Amino acid sequence: LFVPGVSEVTNRTFPYWYAPAQTPFGTYNENFEVGVVVHHGTARNGDDYFCSMWNGLVKQFGTETAAISKTLLVSPQVYEPSDKPESSELFWDNTEGPPGDWKWGGNSTATLPASVSSFETLDLFLKTMADSSIYPGIRKIIVTGHSAGGQIVQRYALASKVIEDLRVPVAFFPANPSTLTYLSGVRPVFPSLDNSTCANFCSNDTLLVERYDFVKPDGDRVASCPGYNDYGYGLDGSLVPYMQSQPVAHMRRVYRTRHVNYISGEMDICNEPYMEQNMCTSCSKVDDGGLDTSCEAYFQGNCRMQRSHAFVQHVKAYYNGSAATHRLVNVPFVGHNGCAILQSPAVLEAMFD
Repeated sequence: LFVPGVSEVTNRTFPYWYAPAQTPFGTYNENFEVGVVVHHGTARNGDDYFCSMWNGLVKQFGTETAAISKTLLVSPQVYEPSDKPESSELFWDNTEGPPGDWKWGGNSTATLPASVSSFETLDLFLKTMADSSIYPGIRKIIVTGHSAGGQIVQRYALASKVIEDLRVPVAFFPANPSTLTYLSGVRPVFPSLDNSTCANFCSNDTLLVERYDFVKPDGDRVASCPGYNDYGYGLDGSLVPYMQSQPVAHMRRVYRTRHVNYISGEMDICNEPYMEQNMCTSCSKVDDGGLDTSCEAYFQGNCRMQRSHAFVQHVKAYYNGSAATHRLVNVPFVGHNGCAILQSPAVLEAMFD
């Protein structure tokens, strides 16, 4: 099915997944108490993410009956041309970076007469969930995603234009993103890799307690990677169209008070190029879940766990310690696995505390 509002702009439908036992999205229901949006990653397997989050909700509420009666769960489905979308369905081009990367809020394909931002589709989900004439019982909305889904959730938390206008609070849970959007041009200072070994490279025991200084990179580093702070690694350069209608200063200001819970799997420490080059594993292939290994990404850290931990410290430092609604949620014994993340006790407790 599709989100109300998108087809009026694009003459195309935007599909999503929902529980077959529930009525379609946008249909009146006074019993739902919590709205949940779970976003897929690069594989664009929205059905899998729906099922993972659904199983987590059943664990949280005890039975399927309780979960289905209390929670409205939807999973957006972004299609790219290789997915062979129907002629009536909206899709995004397979591009990276602005203006068309859906993970960064980019617009749907330019091959059609009209397009919308992936952030705008999330706006429509949230506005519908918060509409008291449709869902009068909803008292909280949760927006989560894993991996590339974590990327779009963190950037949407920064850029969304509708959060403060909704009648219910919204909590964001970006999980294990490959990169995040920094609020300024500073970056964490990491130990030199010259002295790193397989034993201490992205050691989770160390990362749990590591504290970073943040500085503007020096001229030589910037010269080697001039786009290190371009959007979506930072807020310089060309923004996606959705973000161009609001000042960057405004986005920085409202981000401080938004409720963002950064989910970090304590075993999400793999880096395929480094580990294979240094023979850090006996396995024939290291699976880092498609970690971004661009120079811009390395300015944020060497693995996802390090990047998430450093970014939370950056947020706290940027707002001089006053970002009380931003917190890190560590998930023990879990790596780059969306299913395990969304069903973990640590994440469910954070979502429903």
